[in-house]
Amino acid sequence: MGKLLFYLIWWIRIRVYLKFKIFRPKNLVFEKGLKMGLKSLIIFNKSSYIEIGCDVSLKDSILRVSDSNLFLGKNSRLSVTRLTINNSTAKFGRNQIFENILFSINEQSVVTAGDFNLYTKGYYYKNGVFVSSSVVQFGNNVNIYAHLKCLGASFTAGNNIFINAGTEIRCTEKITIGNNVFISYECIIFDTNTHSIVASDRLQEMLDGYPNNAIQNAEIKRAIKASPIYIGNDVWIGMRSAILKGSYLGINSVVGTCTVVTGTVPDNCIAVGNPFSIKPLK
Repeated sequence: MGKLLFYLIWWIRIRVYLKFKIFRPKNLVFEKGLKMGLKSLIIFNKSSYIEIGCDVSLKDSILRVSDSNLFLGKNSRLSVTRLTINNSTAKFGRNQIFENILFSINEQSVVTAGDFNLYTKGYYYKNGVFVSSSVVQFGNNVNIYAHLKCLGASFTAGNNIFINAGTEIRCTEKITIGNNVFISYECIIFDTNTHSIVASDRLQEMLDGYPNNAIQNAEIKRAIKASPIYIGNDVWIGMRSAILKGSYLGINSVVGTCTVVTGTVPDNCIAVGNPFSIKPLK
């Protein structure tokens, strides 16, 4: 009952803020057209500065901000969207599009974005961007239809990026994507093993409740191998390929369909197969 009352108070409060500027906190700025659906719930708690940009439309959405600085750029559109930001700074560029997504930023994360970014337009239910204790930066014209999970790490994507539906990116150390990169359907880009290669560690995870209640302890976390991934400019990664920890994809390289990359692909080369082999691009 207490939680329901809390949400009801905030549902009323945000509508008062929108209608009567005089009641708004000094650190809260609404610029031009913010539209909300009947079910939309927006909560600001102890935030130092919040500014909502021009022409933002919210429909059946939840936007929660706590102890954070948020700037949402111009011409955004959120539809059936849940955007949660805690103890974080988030800044989005202009012309954002959010549709059918879950975007979560937690534990002192920093997220920035350039102009015209399209986040996880809902082709797959599991689409979403999850950021915790990390720094995530997007360049201009970034289109993500994939599932991105970034935990205690650094993720950077340059300009003109397209990551297609079904692709899953797991970043626990560092993943860098250059400019003009195409990533096809259902690819895997993991800079971590996610589990220890020691059988007793995996058994301990199961005994601790995996997958329902598992939280990897510090000892097991230290046993998990991770290594940064670098994807250079003008790279094309084919459908259902896997780019694993420590991989380096050089400029203008291509990864063929269903290829597993576990090392370096030089500039102007194509990687094919499992184990992958290298051929020069003709």
